[in-house]
Amino acid sequence: MNAMESLRTGDIRKILIVRFHSLGDIALSIPIIHSLRRRFPEAGISYLCFSRYAEALKGVGEIDDVITMEGDVAGMISAVRRLRKEKFDLALDLLSSPGSGPVTWLSGASLRIGMDTGRHNWCYSHVLPRGSASGGRSAARYTMDANREIPLLLGLEEGRPDGGTERCERVRNYDIGFPPALAEESWAEKYFNGLGDPGRGFAGLVPGSKCRLKSWPEENFARLAGMLDDEGFRPLVLWGPGEEGAADRITASAPAAVKVPPMGIARLGAVIKRLAVLAGIDSGPKHVAVMQGIPTVTLFGPTDPRVWDPMTERHRVIFRNLPCSPCGCGKCAANVCMSGITPGEVIEEIRLAVR
Repeated sequence: MNAMESLRTGDIRKILIVRFHSLGDIALSIPIIHSLRRRFPEAGISYLCFSRYAEALKGVGEIDDVITMEGDVAGMISAVRRLRKEKFDLALDLLSSPGSGPVTWLSGASLRIGMDTGRHNWCYSHVLPRGSASGGRSAARYTMDANREIPLLLGLEEGRPDGGTERCERVRNYDIGFPPALAEESWAEKYFNGLGDPGRGFAGLVPGSKCRLKSWPEENFARLAGMLDDEGFRPLVLWGPGEEGAADRITASAPAAVKVPPMGIARLGAVIKRLAVLAGIDSGPKHVAVMQGIPTVTLFGPTDPRVWDPMTERHRVIFRNLPCSPCGCGKCAANVCMSGITPGEVIEEIRLAVR
């Protein structure tokens, strides 16, 4: 029996999922975890990620162990030593990067599966098409849908994820929940009770991004906060590590806006679950909102909305579709794909998302 046959017959005892980062990518991989547990109910399932993202997997009951690592060479060496002791039968690399590929190879798993990049396919015993559509065709599609197809491509489940039609794609269920948020619901209830009743609810604003080209001018966020206040919403500015300065400047310019306190991923999820809408740049919090059924409005420039947004009536996209976009966060001084979006456009899309 070869490795792929053992996968389809269920002769798998220990499974490793590799996804170093980021919040949105890890959250959107949860459907794969569900599929693996259904197919291998007795197997041990471990997940390897950077330490700062481990909280994104808190409460995911199908995972037996979260293995954390630091992003430096010493951290990778330590993680590989741990992986080799575990003697995994299957390693599934969802990142398939120049870093994750060699770590997957060094894990010692007999069956190593990654996405087809061409550059480091040697790390895997089997490769899958990146961004695949039904039938194995390559196509840009929302990452949760692409992740849901992986078990089908591996023969772990039967059927087609989208029925082969655009209409079926748009009625997919993205409201699958965000497990880490469940443990912080009591905290979130107390926090929101202290904010009072804004009338139409709370609107989350997400201004921060590690990629400068994904950013939107802070003064636009301040103007949008004022517009939301006029519409009866209370704006909440969400922020993460390295983003506090932007949150301070936006709330200083928008008296109606509230800067949320420092919080981890689980509390962030619990806050998002209580919002009426979330608006801002392409980011991890947006995917957490999608998973919890919260309407979103996302501003896209250098990244592809077909890959990073469900693009349904409740999840709205503003995208200039310039000749140079999406550029994947390349080099651009003008950043016109984002700076050209007006607060008026965003508030109009918010009205459509929450109607």
